[in-house]
Parts: sequence; structure tokens; C-alpha cells
Amino acid sequence: MIGRFEFAARNECVCGASLSGVQNYVTKRFSPGEVRFGRCTACGSWCQSPIITERTLARWIDSEEYRGSEKKAGVGYADYAADEKNRIVEARGRYRCHLAPLLKAQCNVLEVGCATGSLLSVIRENGHHVTGVDLSATFARAAKSLHALDVRLGNFLDIDLPPHHFDAILAMGTVSNFLDPVRCLRRFGELLAPGGFVTFNFPDADSLWVRVVYRDHFWMFTPSARTIMTLRGCLAALARAGFQSIRVAKDTQRPTLRKLLHHGKAGFLLPMITRLGFADVATPVSIPVPTVRLLVARL
Repeated sequence: MIGRFEFAARNECVCGASLSGVQNYVTKRFSPGEVRFGRCTACGSWCQSPIITERTLARWIDSEEYRGSEKKAGVGYADYAADEKNRIVEARGRYRCHLAPLLKAQCNVLEVGCATGSLLSVIRENGHHVTGVDLSATFARAAKSLHALDVRLGNFLDIDLPPHHFDAILAMGTVSNFLDPVRCLRRFGELLAPGGFVTFNFPDADSLWVRVVYRDHFWMFTPSARTIMTLRGCLAALARAGFQSIRVAKDTQRPTLRKLLHHGKAGFLLPMITRLGFADVATPVSIPVPTVRLLVARL
């Protein structure tokens, strides 16, 4: 059972600005309750206010309503489990293009929000030492059964991890979920080894697709997205956390038709595409993802 959403007060955006003067709101209704997003007047990021608690988020991510299944598309994914094979393909492409050029031999790599561990499994097969953390017990079990990964379960802020140990910290599709992004980024800094880096992706709320095409129907307006950042907001958060060297690029992925239709709000086509056998067909090459940016940051 998901239960009703539980909330905590939120008074500040990731950029440090007060949310007291916010007037532009988007409210979305889900079976456990309503979630409200207010747009920061300083950086334009959308902030959940009030914000769902960590316990609520863990229950939500563990639910089929979020992950989807063979029977019904979820809010976050059409069917997360069905995309595992493709995620390995995507992970190998991401490793080759985005991580291999940055990693030396036998690095210590931490992924926060590792889900089923597909990316970590690819990093490990390339000779690195990996550690995964996730809020979801379901994902942690899947990482063990699918890839023999022992994922640490819980909020990584509460998990004992060695300081100044990790050469790379990854948070793919995770930064938007953080209860306190600036605090989490500061913790990243404490865990990084000298010369190490942090890399993560996020959908930019300032992008033309969000402002003109998606608007109030943007697929990120879900309970799991506590902050939908603009690039301005993200850079401000990184600066507040002490990161000075930041490189920004467009993110690239190889999504399946299932994933494209779900995020493009065209899920009504999925039954037909599934019957034709094309739902799990991925794009032949990596393509830039509209709205999504990829960052590499160092202290």
C-alpha cells in the first residue's frame, strides 16, 4: 500500500531564494494525494512546496503506480522492468561516451539512486569498484538478482560512506528527487577523493520544450520530482555546495519506443506498438534528449 502522501514545510529554493513570494503554481493529483509545485521568482526552478517526505518518496518509488507494469503504465515509467535490457545498452553507451574518458583504471565509483544497477554493472565490468545506494527496496532486490550488486538501502545522507574515497559520484535521474539538493551536493563533496568528479543529469525547466510545448503537462510534475531545476538554479546550487569547475552538455540516450511514447504523452499508442513488437525497440544511435542536461562538476 502506498498510503497517503506525508508532507514537510519548504521555504527555500535550491538557489537560496525564499519561496514566500511565489504566485505561479502547478498542482497535480495522484491517488495518494495532491502535489503542488511553485515556480521560484529568482531562478525559475519549480519547487514542491510543501514537499513530500523521504518515507513517502520511498513508498512511491516502490509502487507499481510509479514504476508501471505489464498491466498498466505508471506515472514515472510505462514499465520500468521491461526496459532493463535496453538500460544495459544505454549504460554501455553512457560509459563509453561520458564516463570512460574521465575515469582512470580501477576507480571507486558511487551511484546515488542506482535503481536496478544497470549502469553500475557496466562500470564494474570495465574494471572499477562500485557502490550503489537507493531508497527503493524493490530496486535493491532487483540489483542483487539481476546483477549481483549489494545496493545500500536508504537515504545516502544517513548511510555510513568513507570520506574522500570516491573518484566519481553519479546521480543519473536522481538530483530532482533530493529532499535537500544543496545538502546532498555538499555531501558529495565530502565523499569525493582529491581530483574526483560528480556527474548527473536533469531536465531543464527553462528549456523551450518545457516552457512552450509541455508547459503544465511536463512529465516531471510528479511526486518523485521535489525540484525541477533550471540551469540557473542548478548552477546556483552547485556554487552553494562549493563546486567551482562545472561543464554542461546536452544529455544523450537510446530510449525505447515505450519510453518515448510515455514521456511524449502518447501512451495511447503503446498497445498498438506492443502488438506490433516495436515497444522495446531502441533508437539505433544515441540521441540528444529534449530538455535534459548533463553536468560534470569538480570542487
